[in-house]
Amino acid sequence: MKTLLITLALASTIVPQAAADAAVISIGSSGARTCYLSAAMKRHDQLAINECSNALSLDAMVGADRVATYVNRGIMYLLAKNRAAATRDFDAALSLDPIQPVAYLNKSVALYNAGLGRDAMALAPRALELRTGKPALAYYVRALGHEDGGNLRAAYADLMRARDLEPKWAEPAEQLKRYRRATR
Repeated sequence: MKTLLITLALASTIVPQAAADAAVISIGSSGARTCYLSAAMKRHDQLAINECSNALSLDAMVGADRVATYVNRGIMYLLAKNRAAATRDFDAALSLDPIQPVAYLNKSVALYNAGLGRDAMALAPRALELRTGKPALAYYVRALGHEDGGNLRAAYADLMRARDLEPKWAEPAEQLKRYRRATR
């Protein structure tokens, strides 16, 4: 099984082995903003995680800021390879905002990294339905899940779609090299 490398792809480039969707911008409280900036800078040390936790402990933080802060802390946990904590944060964000595409996509990455390819594959289409900012990554995660499940045609199609959506991202094209089209 492949492991998805988690990065915060704020630019259009995503590093090999996939990446997490970008941090969620928070415009409200200073704690939420600090958490966002830490996630955007790919910080995942305990101090950065604590900043997010402190922001979440404030009862005054509600709505989009709370959702964004859960997602951003979840991204930090993904970077720190703490998939269980990341998944809990993405679930917390989704309980507050069940149409948060960034949470669905990042949770799919966390699940794939935990060896749950089929579960990951089930979340990627939801991220696409909700118009994730990283559709190529959603197709890529779904492709890996299809491949793990033995559906090579679907995996190939999703890898092609990921490559077409992000032509500068080398990983889908690299994975496609492993496939040979049957000729009849």
